[in-house]
Parts: sequence; structure tokens; C-alpha cells
Amino acid sequence: MKIPIIICLILAILIPIAVITVLVMPQEPISDAEQLRIDPVEALSDQPKVTAQSQNQFYEDNLPERPRIIGTVARGEWSANPMILNGTLNGQWAAVIPIKITPQFILQGEKQYAVFCASCHGEAGAGDGPIALHARNTNNNESQSVSPPSLVGDSITRKPVGFYFNLISNGGAKMPAFGGRISPKDRWAILSYMKSL
Repeated sequence: MKIPIIICLILAILIPIAVITVLVMPQEPISDAEQLRIDPVEALSDQPKVTAQSQNQFYEDNLPERPRIIGTVARGEWSANPMILNGTLNGQWAAVIPIKITPQFILQGEKQYAVFCASCHGEAGAGDGPIALHARNTNNNESQSVSPPSLVGDSITRKPVGFYFNLISNGGAKMPAFGGRISPKDRWAILSYMKSL
């Protein structure tokens, strides 16, 4: 049986390439998965960036996110009721949620809570989410460990609801600001769900 010339040519090219590749490869196995990754744009995965809950030395306050510019209104967020946008009324924290609370509204809050809050505060709001537990277990310096507070029972009623709206919007302690990621209506929905815990 005669082997076609095209197959012989392909084998003549591939066999030396395979032998050279085996000879050039390092003798010790590579254990770091990062060394095996091939990026189409070199070092794109290693670009400088600020991650959540890290410090940004570029700004004086070392915060990774910039606060909203005072006096501006983001597109799609305008409301004639200032309580809906910033949780205050006449310079005081809002005492009530300024949106009609319905079962659907609380359900929407539960969905948003699961996405944005449960990872730190826990599914039941006890401050025992996986990120919080990991931080407690890996942080050797207790003075830098800030556990998320429990949101269960009267702990959420100690301060006016507008205070918590502002906390979700602008962050505090180790909590990042979610004002740019969660709409005002959904922030109020999260608070309505938190009050139901």
C-alpha cells in the first residue's frame, strides 16, 4: 500500500515540530496556572486597576470610587422627591421609605439583596456572608477587620431608614458605594426587604 505524497509532506513537517517542542519545553512541570495563560494582548490581565475594597493612592481620600458630583443628576434618576434620590428631607434622614411598599416591591428588594448584599451580610442578614467569614478567618490583624453588622431585628431600626439608604449609596467603613450600580428605587426595595428580615 502506497502512502499519498500529501500525507508524507504533512508528517515530514509535523514530526520535527513536535520533537522540537518537546525538547524546548521546561523539564519541570509548570504549576502556576497564570504562566500557562496566553493573552491576545500581552499583559492585559496584569494591567493596573483598583479593585473593590482596596485603596487608591491616586486620590487624597484613598477611596477606589469617586463620589457623585454634587448638584448633578444622573440620566434616568431624576425625581421631584429628594427623599427618593438621597434619603433626606429638609436636611434630615428620611424616617420612612418614600415608595409604596408592596409584596412585589419587597420581592424585588430580596432579589437585589441577594445580588449585592448577601455576599457580605449573609442570606439571612446576620453578617455572616462568605466574604465576611473569609475576612474573619484570614485577617490576622483584628483591628483592620470590620465585620458587616447584623441586619436582623431591631438593629436595622436604630437609625432612620434614610441613613441606611445613604450608606448603600455612598458606602462606609469597608462597604463599597453602590449608588452607581443600584438604582434609587432598587435601593429602597432592598431596605424594604431588610426591614422584613
